[in-house]
Amino acid sequence: MTDPSAATIRRLRNGVVPSWDIDRLSVGYDETKRLTELSLKALDLPGQLTPLFVRGEWGTGKTHLLSFVQAAASRASVANARIDLNARNAALNYPQRFLRCVSESIQANGSTGIKSFLVGALEEKATRSIIKRFSRSTLAGDFGAALESICTQFESGTAFELGDHAVWSMLYGVDLSWSDDQMKRERAISRIGALAQLCRAIGLKGLVLVMDEAETIDQLWNVRSRVSGYYVLERMFQSDALWCVLATTMRFDRTIERDLESGILSLELGHTEALDFLRRWRNNRYQRFEPPVIDGRGAKKLAGSIAQIYELAYGRMGNVDDILTKCVLDWSKNPSRNPRRLIRLIVHALDVSRKLATNR
Repeated sequence: MTDPSAATIRRLRNGVVPSWDIDRLSVGYDETKRLTELSLKALDLPGQLTPLFVRGEWGTGKTHLLSFVQAAASRASVANARIDLNARNAALNYPQRFLRCVSESIQANGSTGIKSFLVGALEEKATRSIIKRFSRSTLAGDFGAALESICTQFESGTAFELGDHAVWSMLYGVDLSWSDDQMKRERAISRIGALAQLCRAIGLKGLVLVMDEAETIDQLWNVRSRVSGYYVLERMFQSDALWCVLATTMRFDRTIERDLESGILSLELGHTEALDFLRRWRNNRYQRFEPPVIDGRGAKKLAGSIAQIYELAYGRMGNVDDILTKCVLDWSKNPSRNPRRLIRLIVHALDVSRKLATNR
């Protein structure tokens, strides 16, 4: 039994495709790949990059597509991070609460987390000099002093204490997360933008930020809370060197439609960026993309790929063509025909077949 393959199957039993097998289990992704590669190339250029909204209901492959984008970014040596939004501890209207998620999940040059990422970058003298210059520039914002302090301590030969340095709390946003006021919101947005600029400065082009469950904006308390969420989105979209990719269901669309129908654009809410977001959404100014739909041929290809991984995990099982054909046929009769159902159906059928063979 090989650990990566067995771990993949364990994830697939829940309908989740792990990041390490994302390419092998992505079917019909030619257009997605083209769009992603174009956006990653554009990220290195000055100016704002149009965000991408990935739309679909449960099981249609939104989260899979976000993982595909992250994997493509990592292959292209572009920094990327992930936020799983929710209305409690990672609400869209409080970036000071999800800044820590960005710092903990950022991936670059084989490192995960801001500590690992920065300490690894400091090892190279040329990169360390770039970080030091960046820390003294206006682009670094209010965590410039923290960056410079880390560089200075590293150069002083006390790198073994670097992991416990007090300034990490600023890079994780600990000084902001306790407060809900507007100033803390602004500082959190600025730090995300500064982190993207830092990534560009050290040769990583910028930062790809994927955000899942954006439809949880409908759980915010009232229209003012949602306006703050719209404001946060537009402010991040305006950040140079940052590409935002969001997964949404129709709940997100319906929430915006209700707010527009209620006359939100005529209210004096003090957030022009929020109104800009709503107008652009209404006028279809953002990229909206749906995960690829799997047809019969794609379903057979996906079934074959899963069977290959299953055999690597548990050994040869003989001819499973009939099992896979039946799974694809049963799946095609379901009106939803979403990829998650197909994946779970195939793995379950292979599990049953393996147990029957073991008990003979």
